[in-house]
Amino acid sequence: MTLINRNMKTVIYLFLIVLVSSPAAGDKKNSLEITEVVIAEVIDNLVPTGVAESFSPGVGRVFCFTRVEGAVDETVIKHLWFYEGRLMAEVTLPVRSGNWRTYSSKRILRAWKGNWRVDITDGNGLLLKVIHFRIE
Repeated sequence: MTLINRNMKTVIYLFLIVLVSSPAAGDKKNSLEITEVVIAEVIDNLVPTGVAESFSPGVGRVFCFTRVEGAVDETVIKHLWFYEGRLMAEVTLPVRSGNWRTYSSKRILRAWKGNWRVDITDGNGLLLKVIHFRIE
């Protein structure tokens, strides 16, 4: 009987260790959600204008505006700018509240015609959203 009690105590002890060390055990985790993302020609007072999916080669610069919701603590997101599948820029942006607007920009050379995308990830690299646009 004592062997069974000892084994039972061991099983209960191991179960409690797993339970306490699990992420759901009272650990407030950031559950980031991208609720708005657009590519724009201008950002003025955190408001994007000139929003489009296609831009002329003479645009000079475009902006990726992003609204992030669900942050519990201060964290970061990243904008990864790709041209024809090649990483052109990586921008780390702070997220300081549960409803945060932010943006990054990318200079566009006239020769960079074609397919572009911005991957939006959390600080650990988890892909949250992708937006595509063209320079033509």
